[in-house]
Amino acid sequence: MAWTVAAFGQSAFDFTKSTDPLFASVLTQPANLSNTIQYAVTAASHGDIESAISAYEQLRFYNPKLVATRFQLGVLYYQLGSYAQARGYLQAALAMPDPYAGASPEDRGSARNRR
Repeated sequence: MAWTVAAFGQSAFDFTKSTDPLFASVLTQPANLSNTIQYAVTAASHGDIESAISAYEQLRFYNPKLVATRFQLGVLYYQLGSYAQARGYLQAALAMPDPYAGASPEDRGSARNRR
């Protein structure tokens, strides 16, 4: 099934054609952080919240220490209207330790640039 999405004055966009290669890579390389994030962001930006949630849940499974994953899940569940689920993920993100705690501002910037 192909979905056509046009929003904010943009021309129609065939969501399936743009995500098929990403989706295939997410299936064949489930631990590939970069591809999974790219798929989740693309899906969310085109309104496929359920697919984005599924991708972020996969990220959470393979990378349980990523604060941003829990935050994004909280945001996406909120957009779906699943407020209790959203609250749980957002509270979990806030409770996680800061991976940059104790690092100098220079170290924080260089660590982020390496990602």
